[in-house]
Amino acid sequence: MSGRRTRVLTFRYVGALLAVAAFLIAEQFVVQAALDRQEGDARVVNIAGRQRMLSQRLSMLMLALEADGRNDATVAALSQVADEWEHSHIALQQLSNSSVIRELFAQIDSDHRAMLAAARSVTASPSVVLAHQDAFLAGMDRIVAQYEREARQRVVELRRTELVLLLLVLGVLGLEGLFVFRPAVKGLRAHLAERDRAQRELLTVSDREQRRIAEDIHDGLSQQLVGVSYLVKSLASTDPRVAEIGRLLGESIDHTRGLTRSLYSPILELEGLVPALRDLAAYTERAFRVDCHVHAEPIELPMPQRGEIYRIAREAVINAGKHSRATSIEIELERSSSTLVLTIRDDGVGMSRNHAGLGLHLMESRANMLGATLAISPGEPRGTVVTCTIPLTEHQA
Repeated sequence: MSGRRTRVLTFRYVGALLAVAAFLIAEQFVVQAALDRQEGDARVVNIAGRQRMLSQRLSMLMLALEADGRNDATVAALSQVADEWEHSHIALQQLSNSSVIRELFAQIDSDHRAMLAAARSVTASPSVVLAHQDAFLAGMDRIVAQYEREARQRVVELRRTELVLLLLVLGVLGLEGLFVFRPAVKGLRAHLAERDRAQRELLTVSDREQRRIAEDIHDGLSQQLVGVSYLVKSLASTDPRVAEIGRLLGESIDHTRGLTRSLYSPILELEGLVPALRDLAAYTERAFRVDCHVHAEPIELPMPQRGEIYRIAREAVINAGKHSRATSIEIELERSSSTLVLTIRDDGVGMSRNHAGLGLHLMESRANMLGATLAISPGEPRGTVVTCTIPLTEHQA
């Protein structure tokens, strides 16, 4: 993705996070405010219910006052209840009540005043209080019920608010997925596809360059060495140095031919994968002085696929021959109903990351091009096992 597109997606992502955070904070404020309000509603309902109790106690004290002959203790208790009843009534009316509750308080105001005046009058009859008590209690019941109704309504509104905020958060997340993650995933896929294409081109160029170098060595250096070898053989000399030169030239020719085969195997194109692996094993034995054996049955594969498998095997075998100090290397090719498994096993000291870094990367890249999996693990009891599992198409299986 371009730098500008990356910045745009970053700004969108950060903006979405800020929006989600703002909604969550707003939800917490709303919830905390609702909880505080519910606590207040509970206290109001308790006070309103207590008003009913105080009005009943007021009536009982008025009756006791008449029966006891208006003694001082009863008069004092009646005065205290009346004061508490009045203060509570005033406190309830001073709250932020709805218009419905204010109207309900207005309906019982005359009853409250009449009962309060009778309680504070020494000569008033209890019948005055009793005459207004039922109306007052019925009015307080309506007020308490209205308080509870409004409290439940606020709970319902809180749930609706939470639902709206939740929907907003989900909406922001959906927009984030649509305008941030979807373009990011699309860009990432394009980047990975471009990377894979570049890797394929790089491997293709590398293979082409190796083939060119092999052809140059075969047609140039190798032919020149062969020519010099014939010239040396034509010299009729008993000088042992001439014989030694001929021997060295022969070894150089063999080494040059082996190097050519390691870079490019014409057998791979002409005869197939298994003969090419056997030729690779023969070169490995000559070049690195190790036993190298191939265990495989003939298999028909298209050239691009067999080329990548051969190059994976060649990289693993040459790494083992160069760096592992192995005495034996085994190349196995096993075919099942749906996969082809290439295994290179040696008995050396193990693969070093320093030695196998580039080679391992090339093997992994070639395995990716085949849609295969590559695994490298320690051998038993020593050495290294390289396993490449290649899926086969239905036609190949």
